[in-house]
Amino acid sequence: MVTEEDIHRARDQLDAQGIRPTYEKVRELLGRVSYSQLTGGMKTWRPKNWSTEDIPKDITEEHLRSLTSIWAMAQKSLKAAHALEMAELREELATKDAAIKDYEEDRQALEATIAQLEVAAQELRDTVAGLQSVNDELRGEVKGLRARPGRKPGRPAGSGAAKAEGRDPSDAAQSVR
Repeated sequence: MVTEEDIHRARDQLDAQGIRPTYEKVRELLGRVSYSQLTGGMKTWRPKNWSTEDIPKDITEEHLRSLTSIWAMAQKSLKAAHALEMAELREELATKDAAIKDYEEDRQALEATIAQLEVAAQELRDTVAGLQSVNDELRGEVKGLRARPGRKPGRPAGSGAAKAEGRDPSDAAQSVR
């Protein structure tokens, strides 16, 4: 088991050689040691020439107060900016939600219109089919009338009989209609 002192000695040795005492370098020096075994000693080690005794206490405390004050102002500023951004995002979201609702209403109205148009189109197709059937029947009747014996092609039906009886052929044509 590797102790904290072992880790510190290894880091001191690497530092004295001018080698940066990283986890990898300490592992190379100590052998097969896991990173979790190194963590405690790596965090607590300080170089031999490192000291806070040379820094006057009043300057350190003054800097700490300044940094604390700056930090508080930065947090306040960020909170205000965040609140403003959140308000803008909420407003944008509300606008987009309203637009989605409008689009949904429009979509439903269009679907209803499409359904009505499909019904109307089917009714028109049915009407066309019925008219086509009537047209086919009438064509058949016309064909049958044209093929009747005793009728001369190119003359309206009934005009010969009207002349024979001394009537006006146009009266006969009107009575047929």
